Amino acid sequence: MVMRGLRKSMKAIMWIIVVSFVATIFFAWGMRVTGRQTLRRDVVARVNGKDIDIVDFQREWRRTREIYRDLYGNQYDPKTMDPQLRRMVLDEMIQRELLVEEAMRNGIVVSDEEVIRSISSNPAFQSGGKFDIGRYNRILDYMGMLPSMFEEQERRNLMISKLRTMISSGIRVSDEEIENYYRRTNEQVKVRYVLVKPEDFMGKASPSEQEMRSYYEKHMADFKDEKTGKARPFEDVRATIKGIMERDKAEEMVRDIARRVSRDARSGGLLRAASGFGLKPITTDFFSRVGYVKDVRSQKEFIMAAFSLKGIGDVSEPVGTPEGQYVIELVGMKGIDEAKFREEKEKIRDMLLQRRRIELENEWIKHLRERAKIKMNLSAIEGEF
Repeated sequence: MVMRGLRKSMKAIMWIIVVSFVATIFFAWGMRVTGRQTLRRDVVARVNGKDIDIVDFQREWRRTREIYRDLYGNQYDPKTMDPQLRRMVLDEMIQRELLVEEAMRNGIVVSDEEVIRSISSNPAFQSGGKFDIGRYNRILDYMGMLPSMFEEQERRNLMISKLRTMISSGIRVSDEEIENYYRRTNEQVKVRYVLVKPEDFMGKASPSEQEMRSYYEKHMADFKDEKTGKARPFEDVRATIKGIMERDKAEEMVRDIARRVSRDARSGGLLRAASGFGLKPITTDFFSRVGYVKDVRSQKEFIMAAFSLKGIGDVSEPVGTPEGQYVIELVGMKGIDEAKFREEKEKIRDMLLQRRRIELENEWIKHLRERAKIKMNLSAIEGEF
């Protein structure tokens, strides 16, 4: 029972450690690295002259691997996941050094009292809601850490936390931004549309022999033989030219038909306009600006055009996409629930603030990393230990 409790507590601590890994590793893979083979075998990396010892790496690696093994269970594949986790742990340790160094450069300090307060308030080290020194020592022993090592790690984590607070202290989110976000994710529309596809018109307007020869003469550079550097004979590329020109003519026909459908739909509706060209309109379900429209490949272009329509019955201009030309008619609208918006407003503010903090930190960390001098000894982390 005691060991089960220790394992449970240790996993709680390790999850805290992994969360701190993820929170600082967004751009770790892009770090500028130099001199990978110039370090001692017992050093896995050097960050601005400060060495990261292989023993420290091994300790962090074992904890992280255990967490992921618990998380994935039988799906954990050491052959594929171990190398990725080793590199992730090393990158996090490097980035942590950069953050601590920057905190010190900015005069950030953490007192002994702050370290004690943080550790004693950790539920993993408490019994009956109070700090338990015996439990604390047993957990650290299970983790293979001396109290002085863990307390120094906690001090560094608190320094990084203060640094993050300093970086993001001026961030604000306006009421207008909150409402815009809520509308973007909750306003919905329903549309009817037709898709005019070039494939449906291939071969219906074949180019003449003269048109193909004229195309060949204008685009001879596109048909050069790689060996001779000369244009291939017309007969050798005739089929290719015919395919290109048929596609061009089909796309021209599609654009013309879509324009006519859009024009006619404005006066008589899309159903009537489409029937005149043998097209069958499709009606969607309701969707938001961040939603998904079934059977539509060009989601972004389609959704933008749909939300540009202001009133029921409005029809879009043709929307050109790789799959063809869409003509869209607005048939339904759902506004936001004002009462629900007021209830969720502060939650949205917190979410947007957190998102903005992460974006700002990423940019700041990217700059910090670009001016750092980092050496990695990747071979040192590949062995079994």
